[in-house]
Amino acid sequence: MKRFRLVLFILLLGLSVVAEALAQPKIYLVRHAEKLDGWFEAGELDRFQPLSAEGIATAERVAAQFKAGEIAAIFSSATTRTLHTALVISQKVNAPVTVATACVDTAEIAAFYADLIKRFKPDQAVVLVSHSNIIPWFLIKAGLTKGCWESLGVLSTFFDPEPRIDGYEHYWAITRLGKTVKACEGFERRQF
Repeated sequence: MKRFRLVLFILLLGLSVVAEALAQPKIYLVRHAEKLDGWFEAGELDRFQPLSAEGIATAERVAAQFKAGEIAAIFSSATTRTLHTALVISQKVNAPVTVATACVDTAEIAAFYADLIKRFKPDQAVVLVSHSNIIPWFLIKAGLTKGCWESLGVLSTFFDPEPRIDGYEHYWAITRLGKTVKACEGFERRQF
């Protein structure tokens, strides 16, 4: 009888871990598209830097990765470049765009994830449009270990130790928040 209880306990514990992983919406991370060159990059005007023509085309390519009705909501930082990227996705999938401070403030990410889990069902998906120096923190705070950084395009060097991503041709999917059993489980970098 004790052995049966132990097996039952282990089975229930395993099911609770699976249920916890499935109790979240799918999260897509998108870096804003290419910015217009020659903009006032220093100071207050940086946040108003618009997309270039190439950036608009990139935003359209990333938007094509999603189907209408697939995305429940889109969250963005309050910069022109992120909002413009989010708008292109919004028009494709017919989902609202909301400004979220977590898309620019890493201290807000954990609470933001908790809110997403409360607000959205496991069969729903959300898109977060952010910046090259913030996206790695979304991945890390979702449970990505340092051993997975390279395979997911997170860069850090001796001279520039802050994690970041380069390029505009990828987006990321997170299907499991928290600790994983296998390395990199629940994280995927997708090229478009």
